Amino acid sequence: MRWFYGILLGTALSSFSGGDTALSPLPAAASTGNVSRVNGLGLAPQSLARRATEYPCTAIYSFGATRTDGLYPQAGLIALNGTLYGTTYEGGRYGKGTVFAVSPRGAERVLHQFGGPSDGANPQAALIEVGGLLFGTTYDGGTDNRGTVFEIGIDGGEKIIHSFSKSASDGANPQAELLAIDGVLYGTTDAGGAHEAGTVFAVSTAGAERVLYSFGRTHADGANPQAALTNVSGALVGTTYAGGVNGAGTVFALNMSGAEKVLYNFGQTPTDAANPQAGLLDVNGVLYGTTQQGGVNGLGTIFALSRSGVERVEHSFGGASDGQLPAAGLIDISGKLYGTTYQGGARNLGTVFAFRPGGTESVLYSFTGPAGKYPQAGLTAMGASLYGTTFDGGANIYYGAVFALTL
Repeated sequence: MRWFYGILLGTALSSFSGGDTALSPLPAAASTGNVSRVNGLGLAPQSLARRATEYPCTAIYSFGATRTDGLYPQAGLIALNGTLYGTTYEGGRYGKGTVFAVSPRGAERVLHQFGGPSDGANPQAALIEVGGLLFGTTYDGGTDNRGTVFEIGIDGGEKIIHSFSKSASDGANPQAELLAIDGVLYGTTDAGGAHEAGTVFAVSTAGAERVLYSFGRTHADGANPQAALTNVSGALVGTTYAGGVNGAGTVFALNMSGAEKVLYNFGQTPTDAANPQAGLLDVNGVLYGTTQQGGVNGLGTIFALSRSGVERVEHSFGGASDGQLPAAGLIDISGKLYGTTYQGGARNLGTVFAFRPGGTESVLYSFTGPAGKYPQAGLTAMGASLYGTTFDGGANIYYGAVFALTL
């Protein structure tokens, strides 16, 4: 399996000697008098506190329109040539989820319905594109019902390239999107592995799979990774929802020879971030992410992590004021970070928010129900709008939606 060793890792984290070359120091907190940028528009901090009604948000498609339509999307979207592609956790002919395409105007079509013999089932992750094909994971299904990695064309035609097995070392139940490096797909599984605490794996597009690391070898090395990986100078950097010395999750780095290093243990203080469910965003050498728990109010955080493992809680969510329980990662548009919270906001149905690193957070939209509710996934920028999915809500009340928020 030569392809596993064809990636040059560089010197940043592959040897884990010091690690100080990988990430830049934390930036100083921004002055409240600075002008912030939202999608290229100069907005003073007080403007960022404008009410959500100034940012129109609508459901461009509501799931559950037909008997074979998808239901309950948990994953974000990928934009390709002006079309959005995604997955739903349930629905379709077999009730095991779908892959769908939708235009910005709301024309939707189902590309694949999961649930046939040995097919995948219940996808929770977003899709990625490699060489004109889409790749993703399913949480269940496959030959041993422990999840799969699949390939699908943009016009349909799906095949399973790996089924996670009951082998003692193989992973189980992937719920994060994949990361492609030089044609190899890297991902995480929430369970399975040698210690049944999750894995990091690599798989070729032809289906040759290898477990790079099994979590749970020690109590301190992290457990149950639920998020996508980030390529930082050739090393795989990610989060675990649980484990670590405080039991509140970790940020870890992994090289291709399988050596793992914990960069940060969450839960070091009563108000520290805890239990990350999302991956990391590398912004000028600093890693930004969200945690579902922790912070001053115990309702989740936005955090930053420096190259030397220094963490800072940048924002503690407050519930009705600005959202709570963020389950998704962040995106960067013109130096401003955008994300979603699963609950909180004016109606406790979730929010879309913006955050200026070192500065303030503002709610751009509090979900109402018709536009969707309970977003679990992150955002995708296309044109002047942010697109995403909600697990519930929409015009059909219960089944979720694809929404567009115009900045």
